[in-house]
Amino acid sequence: MDEFYSKIAGVTFDNRQYYISNLSVGDHLIAIREYNNAYDANAIALYDSEKNQLGYIRKEVAAQLAPRIDGGEEIFVYVDSVTGGNDYNFGVNIKILIGKIKSKIKNGEIPPSYLNMLYEGSYMNFLKEIGMYDEVKIGNMSPRMIASSIAVQSGKYNVAIQVLGNEINHKTCSVKAMNYMYIGDFETALHLASMGSEGKIYGVDKKICDDLLKFIEVLGVHDYLEELSESELTLEDYSYKRTSEDEWENYTEIYQFEEFKNSYQGNERGFFDELTRLINSCSKEDRKLGNAYLAEVALACNELKDAFRYYVEAAKIAQNNPVYYGYASNMLFKLISREKIESVSMCVYASILARRAINLDFSNPRWHHYQALCLELMGAFLYKKNPEEPMAKKWLEGSRDEFNLALSLIKDYQHTFRNAVLKCISQHEMIMEHFFGRN
Repeated sequence: MDEFYSKIAGVTFDNRQYYISNLSVGDHLIAIREYNNAYDANAIALYDSEKNQLGYIRKEVAAQLAPRIDGGEEIFVYVDSVTGGNDYNFGVNIKILIGKIKSKIKNGEIPPSYLNMLYEGSYMNFLKEIGMYDEVKIGNMSPRMIASSIAVQSGKYNVAIQVLGNEINHKTCSVKAMNYMYIGDFETALHLASMGSEGKIYGVDKKICDDLLKFIEVLGVHDYLEELSESELTLEDYSYKRTSEDEWENYTEIYQFEEFKNSYQGNERGFFDELTRLINSCSKEDRKLGNAYLAEVALACNELKDAFRYYVEAAKIAQNNPVYYGYASNMLFKLISREKIESVSMCVYASILARRAINLDFSNPRWHHYQALCLELMGAFLYKKNPEEPMAKKWLEGSRDEFNLALSLIKDYQHTFRNAVLKCISQHEMIMEHFFGRN
């Protein structure tokens, strides 16, 4: 592991002095190669953890580092000291570590045995295994923060969120908000960004939170949440109801409808009269069932728009039933796909519904599969609209994370479902290669 000491160049441009003033000794900086830089072919830009540019690695040092980065070596940059202040411009002395310190993590994938360490909270053991323990001590960084950062770099956003835990502070607020965005949890991202923007977390960069809120607003998240229920659901509102599929991959709610339909065999008028009664009943339970049954009728007639509408109504009434949220998401996804509607915003709505199903029933692979499909479509649409938009790739990476999570949760008897997910993963890799080339 080779070690360099240097200073950050270009620290007086734009708002870099402000961002540098918030740095602390030991902070990990993000180093990005700028291959198309017009002034220096070896340029390496430096960003803080909130993705604010601070400047560049000095040209003479970058000339030594760039060929090694291009050859596959990993670079880690830490704040060694911050100089200046008191009417003088701030400067940053940095420590640079470069080498093959992540040789055990191939192609950006964390092996399952290492993932287990993260799940169990063994962050230091994880860092030792991948060869970063000494760098942690040298950099004086939190093992939790480093482990989370590695998970993000590997596209394991669900793991990154889990590693950061429940603590919300000025360093984790916007980072967690972005990670939630990548996996389609727009409600939580909105909540965290709002906390930062409203100054409820001391020291957080409000500009980042404000920008994220603007992006969320453009996506129409507020309107969809308002349409879904009288108030946004919080974790306290969830009953954590767990659903399970039988060996034919059906749910209790499906059997309820089949029993209802069979009880009116040969009596179509009576069937629809009873549906009308349920829909107009004063009982929430009746209205919930009426809408769910009508959704099944619409689906049988291939009326996806009506099926979606009725499932949403059932979900709004029940609030804590993941099946209705999940099925509503899938109906909207199928409608978008069938009608070839290239709308990122509609995909966001489908994603919000899928995420509610996940939050209610995290261990069910089907909801993660539905979310993966939504994220994939969102990322593809956004990429076609603007290939330079970073969120497009993040959503596609989030989709891959959700596909893999779904696969890991599938039960032994769910053979049909497993094959469907494996097929989607194969197609997803082809999409990623088409858009971004081989990693």
